[in-house]
Amino acid sequence: MKRGDPTNDEWARRAPYLPRSGRRGGRWSEHRKVISGILFRIRTGVPWRDLPERYGNRPYSAEDMTALESFTFVRHVDGLRHSFERDGESHDRPAYRRTDGQVWCVWGPDDGWHCELADGLVTAHPLNRDSDEPEPPATVWRSFKGDRSYLYDLRHLEPEV
Repeated sequence: MKRGDPTNDEWARRAPYLPRSGRRGGRWSEHRKVISGILFRIRTGVPWRDLPERYGNRPYSAEDMTALESFTFVRHVDGLRHSFERDGESHDRPAYRRTDGQVWCVWGPDDGWHCELADGLVTAHPLNRDSDEPEPPATVWRSFKGDRSYLYDLRHLEPEV
């Protein structure tokens, strides 16, 4: 235990309020490491990337990611394409907006990577929802529109030279 980290007595009082295991798709670290790391960051003001290793794996941080600038969804049935471009951040990860409308591709702690409308209605997910990657996974996604469901491939676009 380092100076400023919670004591064993403090942890004994907090334990009943902490979750016992990770939720679906989550890879949880030891609670004591994570909370001590958060307290260290608050106390010292260091960026996430500079946390000492004793606090475990640090979370993704948008400031040290070389994020994808754009990608395209290609519908399996007819080849229809929807292009997305990077537009800000959501939950410290890059956010992408569809170029022809108000559809966003974002990451969230509960849903992982997904597409949503401006009102927050989720319209698409990768088939492998366990993805915790720093950018949308280049895999098959399923979208929902009314009573229909479509499969799309997410394709990363190569930067123009």
